[in-house]
Amino acid sequence: MTLSEAIRDALWAERDGDLAHANGVADSKVYLSPPDIGLLEETAVVRALRSGWVAPAGPELAAFEAELAARVGVG
Repeated sequence: MTLSEAIRDALWAERDGDLAHANGVADSKVYLSPPDIGLLEETAVVRALRSGWVAPAGPELAAFEAELAARVGVG
């Protein structure tokens, strides 16, 4: 299983019966909540901006992907 597949499966996992499944396809609802942005997130954004890596690549992304893969047991 690839990291993308693991993320997809985790996001579409059935929680408390909220997601209905029909013909093997998950319900298309997207549940939204207010943003929870604190000092930690602000610091991460500033660090990325100051590093010059404001693109879909770089050390922050590599670190995020490695941590996520470790958490979901992939790669």
